[in-house]
Amino acid sequence: MRLHQLDIPIGQELKLNIIGLDYKNHTFSVELVGYHKGKSVVLALLSKPGQVLLHKGLKASVMGELPDGSFSFESEVEAVEGEPYLHIHLEYPVSVEYKKAREYIRIKVDTPVEVNAQTGLGMTTSTISGYMLDVSYGGARLVLEKELTAMVTKLEVGVMLSTEGLERDMTLIGEVRNKAALSEDHPDCGFAYGVEFTEVKPDDDVFLRCFCLQQQMQGRIVSCD
Repeated sequence: MRLHQLDIPIGQELKLNIIGLDYKNHTFSVELVGYHKGKSVVLALLSKPGQVLLHKGLKASVMGELPDGSFSFESEVEAVEGEPYLHIHLEYPVSVEYKKAREYIRIKVDTPVEVNAQTGLGMTTSTISGYMLDVSYGGARLVLEKELTAMVTKLEVGVMLSTEGLERDMTLIGEVRNKAALSEDHPDCGFAYGVEFTEVKPDDDVFLRCFCLQQQMQGRIVSCD
């Protein structure tokens, strides 16, 4: 894959890795100023370790994240400029390694949910309160006040989402796929899960897709983990 095929936003923060004078790897933040297809990539340095001496020919690795994956490439410094700010020109990479993290782009939300869990024996737990922190066509990240046991095989997630003046109260059926990161904004919710939707009513599916698309256009996306 080539760099220009990724459509990386100008101004996005990336990570630059360079071996310093101490022969150690140093990774620090840079900002994408722009690139000339097939010729060079320009990065502004937000900070620089003292052990790193920038000069022409210096080998460099660049890493970054997009909503649905991560990328990295190898290059070397072509030029170092100090005005009007410290920035470097890298050789345009021959190829870029891209790793897709997930099938669907996740959308940031922070909305209450009520979850009913069912076990493989058909037993239903009492309603568990919590919050949905992100959502996609395929699933969501939930933080809950109570733990889900290993016996739980099915979840009914009650949630209301709204966009562009429209709102919909939905019950989404899903399964726990993994434990997820907690949220400092919800200290009462000590359990977090990644949930995959397995059953979505046709009308709810249409609304969910419209919701995710509109929120994506407004930039309310979650970078990949």
